Amino acid sequence: MEKPEQKLLLYKLSDRLFAAIQKNLQLERRQALLVKLGIDTVLNVIPKLIITIILALLLHELVPVLVFMGSFLVLRGFAYGRHLESDLLCTILTIFVFVGVPYIVNFFDSIPGMMRGILGLILTVAIGLLAPADTLKNPITSSHYVKS
Repeated sequence: MEKPEQKLLLYKLSDRLFAAIQKNLQLERRQALLVKLGIDTVLNVIPKLIITIILALLLHELVPVLVFMGSFLVLRGFAYGRHLESDLLCTILTIFVFVGVPYIVNFFDSIPGMMRGILGLILTVAIGLLAPADTLKNPITSSHYVKS
């Protein structure tokens, strides 16, 4: 077990929040593990969200980024995805996708409607070929949806 001073600030915060919740509620082991996972997940997303919003503000793309993030959240409710090997890679990809895609769309705003439609169709086909993704925790059980 690592020493407390070696833990990152978010992990310390997570441990304190979990201890406070566990102190005030009588949780079974399974419930406690789910609460701890939920706290860790939320605290893991917060820095990514802050960095993404700051970058979107700097690029004057806040509204498109927020719309894109909202659309993604709706999609995420129905589809699962792959996890990257490290949190740093996840943060970089998150920022690239959530800020980059709306920025590119606005950058190509001068392209005629027909070409934008074709570009949108190409991107839709790419998503269709790559999704849904099968993960160990959330396997796709229907053979209809499994990509070979």
